[in-house]
Amino acid sequence: MVIFLVTTLVALFVKGLTGFGSALIIVPIFALFMPLNKVVHAIALPLALSNLPMAFSGWKHLPKRAFMSSSISFAVGIALGSYWIDDIPDLLLRKVLGVTLVIFSIFQLLGGKTISSMPTIRWAEIFRLSSASFVSGIIAGLVGVGGIPLVIYLSFRYPKEAFRHLSNYTFLLGAFVQVILFMWHGYYTPDTVQLTLWMLLPTFIGLYFGAVFSQRVSQRSFNRMIGAMLMIPAVNLLF
Repeated sequence: MVIFLVTTLVALFVKGLTGFGSALIIVPIFALFMPLNKVVHAIALPLALSNLPMAFSGWKHLPKRAFMSSSISFAVGIALGSYWIDDIPDLLLRKVLGVTLVIFSIFQLLGGKTISSMPTIRWAEIFRLSSASFVSGIIAGLVGVGGIPLVIYLSFRYPKEAFRHLSNYTFLLGAFVQVILFMWHGYYTPDTVQLTLWMLLPTFIGLYFGAVFSQRVSQRSFNRMIGAMLMIPAVNLLF
């Protein structure tokens, strides 16, 4: 239990610092000790709640039309992935997660990209954004770490504030859709509920201290540190 609590604390510190990334740390570590589908069930509610603090203050910074496209597509994708999660072998889910983490780790090690202006929200942009969101939702429903295609796309197209709030609101809606579906299908066993409840306190402690330190760390340096750290569980899941 201690490793789960410490992992949650560190992961949510990262989310408070950067605005995303908690599932990228929690899922591969938890998956070393329990079946991946059970991990996805247990973390869904704490990660959904972790999006609320930024949501309360971020509505005015949110690009509304882009949000409608990303959130609907992500929610549909996550519903499909959540429906399929118990029909796909655990080994295959682990491989999908491993490949996803390797892609994201490489992207982080390269330092990401800085954008200074919003793209024009026309049909071509809506299509690209919706496609990235839909694929992200499917992967999130299956392995709990699905924001990577969307995060990479947003980081190449949207400035920092729009990126943070658009990703946060999209993941918030998708996460609550996922929780509702898991409850509907009866996936919350006593052991899963117990782990979920234990995660709540370190979730909010980590978020708070991550937000406090968010202005003191270079984003590019931190991206590279996270990329290097995530490569270890990624390789472990693949091999």
